[in-house]
Amino acid sequence: MAASFWNSASANLLVSKQRILENHQEDKLLGLTSKQIKQLEVYFASAIVELARDCRLCQRVAATAVLYFRRVYLSQSFAKLDPRILFAGCLYLSAKAEESHLSAKHIADAVLRRRLHWPYDSKDILDAEMVIMEELDFNLRVFHAHSDLSPLLRAAGLERSLGQLAWAAANDTCRTDAPLMYPPYTVAIGCICVAAEAANVDITPWLEKLEGVAAAGGVEQVYGVVQELMDLYAAGDESTISAAEAEVLLDQIQFRRQKIVLQV
Repeated sequence: MAASFWNSASANLLVSKQRILENHQEDKLLGLTSKQIKQLEVYFASAIVELARDCRLCQRVAATAVLYFRRVYLSQSFAKLDPRILFAGCLYLSAKAEESHLSAKHIADAVLRRRLHWPYDSKDILDAEMVIMEELDFNLRVFHAHSDLSPLLRAAGLERSLGQLAWAAANDTCRTDAPLMYPPYTVAIGCICVAAEAANVDITPWLEKLEGVAAAGGVEQVYGVVQELMDLYAAGDESTISAAEAEVLLDQIQFRRQKIVLQV
């Protein structure tokens, strides 16, 4: 799978941490702090996973939707493109791309069951789909660490001892910047390292013999994946916000943006 990734257009979409930190300039000018932006990113990643579960879609569909969402907001702002519709549009598009198609109405109904005052409908999801595809330059193919995880665990004989923890870590990466910065193979290795640390299993001999660590970006990039997950876990409850808090922040910046637009 590592070779397939490097031969795809997805390899050209990886960005640096600095690039990620520099995005959302408009949101910052309108009053959001870097911490609040990160909290909103984590909140909507969790909301996508929750919506996918409600729609009985698999984790891969959710992970693809989260990556679509994060890639859109590398160049857009929360003030201009409302994430309260984009998160549903990303899941709708992801379900199509991953051949698990659901109707826009099905997804809208699922959102409304949890968000009674959601101001959008299925037509808005269809409109959002077109916006998302344009923002992604119609590049919908996504590679995930999950595809590399099983072969790595199996080859190392670590499926039984670390499998569950490694898969949990892989699922958690969608709430970090790791999938935006590192190739899936590197992310998978990082997840195994996090699982090994949690289970107190020494995998040093395996890492030293592992072919492809250098090709996957080197030890520094594997460490970067580990650090992303450790930062997420260390932040705990501070890494996200409630639905009500998200609504307040988004309403504030969108009101300020509209006020500026009207003054021009």
